[in-house]
Amino acid sequence: MAVWDDLVGQTRVEEQLSAAALDADALVTAHAAGEPAPRPPR
Repeated sequence: MAVWDDLVGQTRVEEQLSAAALDADALVTAHAAGEPAPRPPR
């Protein structure tokens, strides 16, 4: 995981990737439950 090791200390990048992963999880979970896609926060 050498590529991910380069992210250590880059807080903004870590936040963006974490947010993207959470959004993807919410989208997949809603789809699997037959619910509409969640609206992104404003």
